[in-house]
Amino acid sequence: MIANEIGLPFYSLSAISSGVKDVREAIARAELEGQAILFIDEIHRFNKGQQDALLGAVEKGSIKLIGATTENPSFEVNNALLSRCQVYVLEPLSVEELRILLETAIKSDSVLSQRNIVTEETDALFAFSGGDARKMLNLLELCVLSVAEEMCILRMNWSKPKRSERWRNTIRMERTTMISFQLL
Repeated sequence: MIANEIGLPFYSLSAISSGVKDVREAIARAELEGQAILFIDEIHRFNKGQQDALLGAVEKGSIKLIGATTENPSFEVNNALLSRCQVYVLEPLSVEELRILLETAIKSDSVLSQRNIVTEETDALFAFSGGDARKMLNLLELCVLSVAEEMCILRMNWSKPKRSERWRNTIRMERTTMISFQLL
């Protein structure tokens, strides 16, 4: 979106599977284009050497660096690189925003739209996602694809565990609360 809006080429790397060689190749392509956006997912996983490889291109302006991280960049991105970047904190999505995404996914996703999904209760789904759309959608997909039937009623209720309850198909959140997934 950003690359299209400002008319620059867009290159993407994953810090999990990329090294200094990949960074240098992306920078070389960007310099051939004059300037480009380089998106690095999980940038906190780059070591100091990998981060230092970005420094010259960021300083020259041949790349506009966008790094995504689930960690605090003040601790995970080296100071030299961090001082040349603007940090934006993405806040968790609201329940209403998550609800809209859930409804859109159920109607529009190529796999989910083929199923007859009825959401009866979603509080636990939203709470477990922590405001993270990717977590919510991954959990939804896991639940829906775990049943063979075309009809899927999604009930995700908070409940206090009883000693006699079976602990299968539950995720512990803390000592006194768990999420139980019931798919019919």
